[in-house]
Amino acid sequence: MELRHYLNIIARWWWLIIASTICAAVIGFVVSKTLKPVYLATTTIMVGQSIKTSDLAQLDFEKAERLAQTYANIVQRQPVLQKVIESLDLNVSWQDLKKRVRVKLVEGTQLLEISVEANSPEEARLTADKLANQLISASSANPQNNLENQNFIRDRLEDQKKKIEAGQEKVRGLQEMLADTSSPEQEEKIQGDINTLEELISTWEYNFAQLLTLSEDNNTPNTLTVVEPAQVDFSKTRPRIFLTTILAGMVGLSIALGMIFVRDYLDDTLKNTDEVNQFAELPILGAIGRISGDHNRDKLITSQEPLSPITEAYRTILSRIQFMSEQQSSKTILVTSAIPGEGKSITVANLGLIMAQANLKVIIVDADLRYPTIHEIFALSSEMGLKDLLYSPQVKIEDILKKTEIANLQIITSGGRLENPSELLSLNLVSKPFASLRNMADVIIFDSPPSLLVSDATILANQVDEVILVIEAERSRRSAVRQAIDNLKLAGAKWIGCIINRVPRRGGEHYYHEYYNSNGHKSVDHIAHILRERVFSNQQ
Repeated sequence: MELRHYLNIIARWWWLIIASTICAAVIGFVVSKTLKPVYLATTTIMVGQSIKTSDLAQLDFEKAERLAQTYANIVQRQPVLQKVIESLDLNVSWQDLKKRVRVKLVEGTQLLEISVEANSPEEARLTADKLANQLISASSANPQNNLENQNFIRDRLEDQKKKIEAGQEKVRGLQEMLADTSSPEQEEKIQGDINTLEELISTWEYNFAQLLTLSEDNNTPNTLTVVEPAQVDFSKTRPRIFLTTILAGMVGLSIALGMIFVRDYLDDTLKNTDEVNQFAELPILGAIGRISGDHNRDKLITSQEPLSPITEAYRTILSRIQFMSEQQSSKTILVTSAIPGEGKSITVANLGLIMAQANLKVIIVDADLRYPTIHEIFALSSEMGLKDLLYSPQVKIEDILKKTEIANLQIITSGGRLENPSELLSLNLVSKPFASLRNMADVIIFDSPPSLLVSDATILANQVDEVILVIEAERSRRSAVRQAIDNLKLAGAKWIGCIINRVPRRGGEHYYHEYYNSNGHKSVDHIAHILRERVFSNQQ
């Protein structure tokens, strides 16, 4: 159900989602086209020389990595960058150049990659090469120190060589002595001396090999060598117009979805039949789409467009009123809403018309004495109506009944507005007239004021057989609908169901039954026949 709810939200706001995505993509495309192109050049430097010995220690690798990290930091320091700017006569500050320089250590190696961005390929290449050369110049070792180090290493090599040769000579002498002796004690002592001497020789040989490696020319650990001159990527690094356009469109899509779902989270209105069915816990008699028209009289769609989908929806409501009623028939029906403006009066008018077209005798009573509307819908005079019936015992129902252009349909208008009709209604003055009305029609429909704002509807609710609540899709709030239902239940109202009004024509929201054939009117007549039979049965 949650997935269906979210799909309905997307279907409701599809235009906003598409518009936001397209607008964001267009903005991203336009901005990308106006940006200056940026090119990237990369040069690679090796820290130290290749390690030629096969006897490597972990310390060697750690030393190379630490040196590479140090040089990577030096590249982006002011002295190096400033000298590059002066050498190439660049019209930028060293802080701006730093933003365009990226340094990357190649993991597991002694290699250092220096990348530079610029607005032209040539500038990017020159800057990258100059940075590498400047770093090498800044890291050169002192020649005097190098000479002293080399002399020291040569002396140590000679010393180690002499120790190794002398030790080997002693080992040969001890081995000869071991061959000539016959005493076990003497043999054990000589063998121990040999073992000790061989261990010392092994240490001397290792030191000799290490010193020999250091004695090679230019083999200092901080030597920098360019292994790959600056290479330029002639395709623009930025802007990436296609990628930027796609990402901008995705951002627009995300913003639109976020706004829609936040709005839905904060929105307290009932939007579709599923939400009404879950929340209101009332049978849904039907869903009516929006009826176009500038005036109320233009919205009598059941008489003006008898074959329209909305008219068919009213026919469906007519059938459900009968078959969903707990009694054998609903003689009197009160139609109300939670708040004003939800279309209950238009619903009453069209429902009465569709019943009259089904050959049922129908009387519509405008019981909204505060803001009456029924007389405007049917273009009738509001004089002599329900107000006169309640005020004057001499007025009879026949005096206030008004005929309409529709056969079988009569109207009792309000007779004018009252500031506080609740007092009249609470005196039970309507009980006797209502009883008389039952003998004059098959169905009497009462248009009452909104039940949440005034008490008129709750007073009338326990004097009729059934109550119908009109709920406007995407406008009626959950709290208002719940309060209206609870108020009418406390007043003893007997619910037959609710009608969802002004449902937007969207997929999954509202099903219009557009089936018409030669048997269509016979099916309506059949419903009317069943309804009249049950009405007469109830009277007996």
